[in-house]
Amino acid sequence: TMASARRGLVSLLLIARHCTTSARVMTLSLADDLANSALKEARERDLKPVTITVVDEAGRVIVSKREDACGNTIPDFALAKSRSCVGMGMSTRALRDKYAEKPTQLACMATISPLAPFPGGVLLRGADGSSVIGAIGISGAAADEDEHCAVVAARSHGIVSEPASSQLEGPG
Repeated sequence: TMASARRGLVSLLLIARHCTTSARVMTLSLADDLANSALKEARERDLKPVTITVVDEAGRVIVSKREDACGNTIPDFALAKSRSCVGMGMSTRALRDKYAEKPTQLACMATISPLAPFPGGVLLRGADGSSVIGAIGISGAAADEDEHCAVVAARSHGIVSEPASSQLEGPG
């Protein structure tokens, strides 16, 4: 009927509108660029060897890069940081701060799913600032340094990150 055809057309238009206006998605190319930018910042700062893991909005690994001489547990921490972000919808710094007074609850939650309640996991949002497109988890240097590299990488690609700035950046 004409009514069902109209409904179908409206549905298609809504889908097309969503596809053209939806937030950026985590592609292999973008994930690789983010990881490379984070590695560049780590090398420019002469940090200890790091591993960078970039996941999409569902926590699926898109790119993971491990520098030479990086400890064998460091990749696990980078993955846990990135997945903690998308799983909890916040940075790992925010996760740590939120549960600072609730260590038993955090420990119980970590028995269900690996959580990394320490800086170095940065949540990535689309241009609209609301939709999560993925996360970067970095481990190997000091936690604030890990987080700094992820924030710098996101910013260099015009991606909204949580946190938006690094603890290593001066006020400004």
